Amino acid sequence: MRPSPLVADPHGSRPVHLVPVGAFPAWLDAQPGSRRAWLDSIGFKAEPGKLALLPGPDGAVGAALLITAEPATLWDTAAAPSALPAGLWRLDDPTGALDPAEAALGWALACYRFERYRKPGDPPPRLAVPDAAARSRAEVVAGAIGFARDLVNTPANDLGPAELEAGLAPVRAIREAVGPAMEILIECHGLWRLPAAVRIARALEPYRIFWLEDPIAMHRLDDLRRLKEATGIPLAGSENHGTAHWFREAFAQGVIDYAHFDVGWMGGLSEALDVAALARVFDRPIAPHDCVGPVMLAANLQLLASQPHGLWCETVRAYARGWYREVVEGLPEPEGGTIGFPEGPGLGVRLSPAFLARPDLVRRRSTFGPGRAGQGLPRGPTGLAYGRDQPRGGTPMSFASYLDKAQEKLGDLERILGELGERAGVVHAKAELEAVRERLKALRLQGADLSEEAVRAFTARLDALTSRIGALRG
Repeated sequence: MRPSPLVADPHGSRPVHLVPVGAFPAWLDAQPGSRRAWLDSIGFKAEPGKLALLPGPDGAVGAALLITAEPATLWDTAAAPSALPAGLWRLDDPTGALDPAEAALGWALACYRFERYRKPGDPPPRLAVPDAAARSRAEVVAGAIGFARDLVNTPANDLGPAELEAGLAPVRAIREAVGPAMEILIECHGLWRLPAAVRIARALEPYRIFWLEDPIAMHRLDDLRRLKEATGIPLAGSENHGTAHWFREAFAQGVIDYAHFDVGWMGGLSEALDVAALARVFDRPIAPHDCVGPVMLAANLQLLASQPHGLWCETVRAYARGWYREVVEGLPEPEGGTIGFPEGPGLGVRLSPAFLARPDLVRRRSTFGPGRAGQGLPRGPTGLAYGRDQPRGGTPMSFASYLDKAQEKLGDLERILGELGERAGVVHAKAELEAVRERLKALRLQGADLSEEAVRAFTARLDALTSRIGALRG
């Protein structure tokens, strides 16, 4: 286990002055002329997250200035470690803008390093936190998050007995502490390959796990079927592939027990209602995903209110009681393991006027639908079109639907190649098919960060592959 960057003794530490962005002019006026001159000489601009090193009497770094947002959050202190030289520091927060535990947690999270396969680097700057309770709380939370990040960063093939035991330890501790009083759900983020997923599932079985969520790459329905045969733990999916096209195949093949999807990522409530109808036909419960935001939580609640087979409404308790309430009005608060339904019009919530008035608010406006540019461009043999290539009129294809249709097309091409046997050119076509399949997986991972040009390039590549296989077949 990596050493904590948080220590108790502040002796010999240098201060990091936390100054809210709105209080910076007054703070600057109170500083010695030499410090004001220094900040002016380096062109320092008071913006949240900006840090400046301040020289001491001997010219060496003696302190630091960190500008915080209003209100300050743990992400303000998270900006400090990467900008500070090694050594011991303490936070100077005369206005009490940050809870000591939150400030320490931000620092600790920023010091995380994944160094399993490389020589350890220089130790990060340490932070003196004399408050034992605040330090302990920050270390527990940062340690748990660091452990989860280690598991996520470890390649799926690197799972030996020691790693498996480390992963089981917290599950065992929870079950021993609470007995049957609570359910334990395991989120796998689709990171494991089948052999490792089978080992994990079988090792978890004694602890009465409620479900394994996205245990492998969820487009591999054949591997999901093998995993289902290998373990008695129910499988849930998939927030990553959760469109009606995918669920139709997953339900039909019996590879998932719980429909766990993200209403926003899948294309909105219209697509979610289609999936809910499919789940009802196949007699499977639905459990919509939420780590996205308060508007998504409100949409999930409205969906569940309309469906008889809703299992539960996922959320993060700290979010629902914390920043979600800063962003919207009208969102019920979780209490005793339950949450009510919003009572306002529409989704039942509205953006908070105080939130909309924040000076650090960034507004981004998105539009969706067929564009004017590129109308009438020739279609490739796939018939797929996305973004500005979509024809005028009709229903625009969502990004999720585009990916699902591309996945279906690859399945069709794979079946054709299987029928062609060992004919000349088939081996090269199969290799290209796998390359295109991997590119499709990359598109899914990039999601909202993907440019339309990248999708167009992928379509062109898929069109070329379709033409080549068509020529082989003809």
